[in-house]
Amino acid sequence: MKKSTYPSRILVATDFTIESDRALELAAKIARPVKASVHLLHILDLPYTAQISREKLRQSMGSAADTMMKKQLRLLKTLLKLPKGAISFEIREGKPVQEILSVASSGSYELICMGNKISSTLSRLVFDNTTSGVIDLAPCAVLTATARRPKIDLGRVMMASSFREGDVALLGKVIGLAKNLKSKVDVVHVTRHRQFDAQLKMEGLSSWATKMYDTRGVGFRYIHGDEVGDGLSKAVESLGSDLVIVSQENRGLIDTLFGSDLIHEMVYRMEVPVLVFPLPPEKDKY
Repeated sequence: MKKSTYPSRILVATDFTIESDRALELAAKIARPVKASVHLLHILDLPYTAQISREKLRQSMGSAADTMMKKQLRLLKTLLKLPKGAISFEIREGKPVQEILSVASSGSYELICMGNKISSTLSRLVFDNTTSGVIDLAPCAVLTATARRPKIDLGRVMMASSFREGDVALLGKVIGLAKNLKSKVDVVHVTRHRQFDAQLKMEGLSSWATKMYDTRGVGFRYIHGDEVGDGLSKAVESLGSDLVIVSQENRGLIDTLFGSDLIHEMVYRMEVPVLVFPLPPEKDKY
């Protein structure tokens, strides 16, 4: 099997918190085997003030951000040991979500890494959240990391499957990524009813995957749970997963604001990193 080169370009959005440091470490682990380029990005989100005060604030915040960015750049160079030119950084001014998405699109990045804090649904509704906005609208996969686990280990990866059309293609990327990281893969589906139907679909997914990919080190299983989020959380604990991979169908802004929040619940409740892959709108089940 040909070695996967995914991802070749990684964008790390940092606000210099410990969560951002974890995201940076994860980016380094993923980039190292494939020699991916890594770009560090910090957004100066200046509050509204009088123009003269705003300019002073811009200079002060920009100077502090530049100092912090150079520290993270030195850390990244130590972790990666990549050739000159493969690591870069940038400080921009604007609204974080818009600027991160703009850089990701214009730079054709395949993965965005960023930190997030475990929080309640209410706090996410009351306070603007950059991570949620990026996940919903990003043109590429988004990897989020919390500070709950100080040790970054990616020895076991769990992919949540809902038997959608895009799951077969997504599994190919997951398998390639896992082989680069020397990780084992568990493909998991949570079901409440129709257990026999779930079993048949999982066997079908396994059969398709075996024909198309090298599935050594990949396990397929379905588990019982009253709620998908609870079931996946229990699976992470029982399997000892270090990374959870989920897919999210691309939606418009209105659907994003008023649609299902399962992906957000998983991102903000799990201590392990969560990798969200965007999928095109589903036509039908396979």
